[in-house]
Amino acid sequence: MIKTNTVKIEVWVGDLYEYTTGLLKGDWFTLPMDLEDIASMVLSHGDHELFVADYNSDIKDLDNLSLQQINELAEMLEGLEPYQSEEFMMVLNASDSIEEGLEIFENESYRVFHGCENMEDVAREWYEE
Repeated sequence: MIKTNTVKIEVWVGDLYEYTTGLLKGDWFTLPMDLEDIASMVLSHGDHELFVADYNSDIKDLDNLSLQQINELAEMLEGLEPYQSEEFMMVLNASDSIEEGLEIFENESYRVFHGCENMEDVAREWYEE
């Protein structure tokens, strides 16, 4: 069985020093990826800092996270089965923040009723269990 991850995270990462001098130096990367590889492709000098200027993902509010946190999230997602990715997105969409959604998902403190189209179906499945 081929495992495909339905949740992708792409980020535009730039050289903060170059940006502050008026130059826009960076590129788009699909995470997860080794951050040292990104740094070597983007940074002019080793002592400069990376910054995330934009992202493309179904996950909202990634702009509140560091590049390392976003990369760790992408690594976690990469290890999930497709049904788990779907469940993660449902939990995340019902949560107030990414952190809260991650905690609920990791603790498995949620319940998914597959194949239910309305609350009557949910009630029936809950009762049958």
